[in-house]
Amino acid sequence: MFQSFPTYGSGPNFFASYCPTGFNLLSCGSANSQYSNAETFRSWFPIGSTGCYAYDAYGMALFSWCTTMPVSSFYIATASGNGSVTSTCPGGTVAIGCSQRPLGLLREDWKRAKPLNDRMSCECYGYFGNICFATCASNVINYEMVSATSSGDIYATCTIPNNIVLGCGFQPNQVDLFSTALPVFPNSCVCHNGNQGTCFAICGQLQY
Repeated sequence: MFQSFPTYGSGPNFFASYCPTGFNLLSCGSANSQYSNAETFRSWFPIGSTGCYAYDAYGMALFSWCTTMPVSSFYIATASGNGSVTSTCPGGTVAIGCSQRPLGLLREDWKRAKPLNDRMSCECYGYFGNICFATCASNVINYEMVSATSSGDIYATCTIPNNIVLGCGFQPNQVDLFSTALPVFPNSCVCHNGNQGTCFAICGQLQY
């Protein structure tokens, strides 16, 4: 079973969404809420094997994307710095989700978190500083990365039969502070960019 567990939050503090007992975390996702505004420091990222944290002063929806199947060798790879930063999973694992936390004190227009073609890494961007997160697992077969570029709600859908979306990534091609990326069961990611952006779906099947 695969299921997302949403939490809606806003204000000065981080808020969390957790997988319930019996579920394992795959990745984290986000969506705009009716109260969303142009939040410079919007972020969502994993905090362990069971949940995700998010921040948006004006309000957003945070989703933990979870499964009852085993997620072998689960690991959260991180890297931090200014500009482009790459987090790489350990050998024998693949990246199953990408997310980012801005660290700068000034407005960041081009924040992104996307999977790379090496299958092991996520690349993020924050000119004034950011932490890049990659969730990792070893029991993935039929791995594929699919992307779609458009404006508004952008859907990237797995192409291999029976593949499930494991996580998402996003890249703004034009500035939009409302960027989001969310797994949509069973085989798609939906991202949002009001101008133009690229949505990435990381897909595969988990082996017992």
